[in-house]
Amino acid sequence: MEEFSKKMEVFHFKDNRLCCERWLSFSMYLCSEFSAFLRSFVHNKITKSMKKLHFPVKAAITLLLLICGTTAYAQSVSKSKAAKWTKQREWANGFAPTPDKTTDYTEFYTQYHKNKELWDKAFTWLATHDLVNMPAGKQEIEGKRLTVSVENGTTQEPSKRRIEAHRNYIDLQYVARGTERFGLINPKDATPINEYKPDVQHFTSDKIKYVDSNPDIFFMFFPRNYHQAMVQAGAEGEQVRVIVLKIEYVQ
Repeated sequence: MEEFSKKMEVFHFKDNRLCCERWLSFSMYLCSEFSAFLRSFVHNKITKSMKKLHFPVKAAITLLLLICGTTAYAQSVSKSKAAKWTKQREWANGFAPTPDKTTDYTEFYTQYHKNKELWDKAFTWLATHDLVNMPAGKQEIEGKRLTVSVENGTTQEPSKRRIEAHRNYIDLQYVARGTERFGLINPKDATPINEYKPDVQHFTSDKIKYVDSNPDIFFMFFPRNYHQAMVQAGAEGEQVRVIVLKIEYVQ
């Protein structure tokens, strides 16, 4: 209160040139004081209440607050911030290709920061293997949480390729050789043709946007990114080599 009184003593309106400046300064001071008081009041109330609770209840409340805080942080990430972070490539770990421009940057940012260690292992694996010449096959990088499948196949007409979506895993697909066309579908434009079985469900749609691969880009399909893979880019099917990583999706 003493500091408040001193502020009042020096606050005068006689000089019109300083009126606005002093009023703004004084208003900011009042807001700062009120904010500090409110934080202290809430903190004391919560602390006193927590002391009366048994340990299991305290632990549950603490965990809930942590989850809510993490969720709020993830939801607050803007698309522009996520896109800027993606371009800065702190995630790359030596892997040269970049995410295709159709990537859901917000999902990428959120999933990476929720599961950084796993994503770092994924990109490190991609950067340290001869993706063009290594033997085809499937292997676990981090148990069932992170697997890779090196596949050789032939692209086909769109009518022969099914639309799919996943719930528990993210598809990271990199076409190391040849050109593969990917179909991108908005969930609201898709109709299911079978029941979901972990971890895939198939759909049909009349609205499909197509984008072609090249060696400088890779694709990531999150649960809400319905996609159609192995579509031919030209008049005829083409032999391609595709690296498919299945990355655990964190709710």
